[in-house]
Amino acid sequence: MSTHEFENKVRRLKSLKNRQESLQQEIDQLQDDLMHQMDMMQAEEMQAGPFRVTFKWIDSTRFDDERFRDDHDMLYKLYSVRNSYRKFAVV
Repeated sequence: MSTHEFENKVRRLKSLKNRQESLQQEIDQLQDDLMHQMDMMQAEEMQAGPFRVTFKWIDSTRFDDERFRDDHDMLYKLYSVRNSYRKFAVV
């Protein structure tokens, strides 16, 4: 691949990423509007034509690794696993 082709692909990627960010903002706004409406109606589920929209509370449990590290530092170090990865970025 030539330098010119590489640059063109980077430009295309940046353009698509910018459009993606714009679309994500619109998606977030629509979701916020729908969630607000469902909150106002105190509805966890609604039908909208062929679509079923749900906005429910979910209970979950997660492991508090910071607190575990503070309370049991040696065990935390013993079971900690280091990993490496490559990060791709266009800035």
